[in-house]
Amino acid sequence: MLMRTILIYHFLTLCAVALAFNVPQTWIIGLRDNRTLDQHLALINTTISVEQIIPEINGYAMPVSEDDDEHIISAIRQDHLVGFVVQEPRGFFSETGHLGLEGEDLMEYEDERMWLTLQAQDPEVLVTDDDATKISLAWRIFFTDSSAKQKHLSTIRDELEIIGVLKRSYFVVFMDQKQEKHYLPLIERVRSVTAVYPERERIGIFYDEVEGAEVKPYNGDNVLIYEVRTSPRRMKFLQHSFG
Repeated sequence: MLMRTILIYHFLTLCAVALAFNVPQTWIIGLRDNRTLDQHLALINTTISVEQIIPEINGYAMPVSEDDDEHIISAIRQDHLVGFVVQEPRGFFSETGHLGLEGEDLMEYEDERMWLTLQAQDPEVLVTDDDATKISLAWRIFFTDSSAKQKHLSTIRDELEIIGVLKRSYFVVFMDQKQEKHYLPLIERVRSVTAVYPERERIGIFYDEVEGAEVKPYNGDNVLIYEVRTSPRRMKFLQHSFG
């Protein structure tokens, strides 16, 4: 019990310290093709500050406000042609962000900014436009690098159901909504965490344009470690996600 208390204390301390160092965030809102920004703003009938217009996703960026975000985001989601609402670092769609990148680095940069990629990150979207279904209580946590991920895992490994560890991320399945509600905001505030996405399940066969063949969905993160434990919760998650 004492060791458990110490682990929780260190985890909460790490999260509290990280609050002062987090990268400024911005809301990214993606609209479907048959909705213009003017139509959208008129429909939601709420005063918002458009920080940036983003043609690549037919959407816009809006500053994060701690005071009134819940009300504003709720109003934005009332437009049924809003495809997603997610938080990203400020300048995520910078005009110069791709400069100096080439090959796989450039492809990864562009993939991260695709409409469907961003939609998959929105926890309020239960099924994406490409039929990826959100898995209840399952999340993927991304870090700046593998050492930051390992440091974080050493703090919370005995507290949570960690079912898979990749190069710069890990998968966690919470035991219930109460645990999810408690831990998820703490994880999001850790300085080295770059993204927290709901895990999704894709069923079916997909066409690979490069290879010219039908293939199963794949995970783009290079596998460093993969742990399989035997609890029913972990096995159910693995069967859904990787089976």
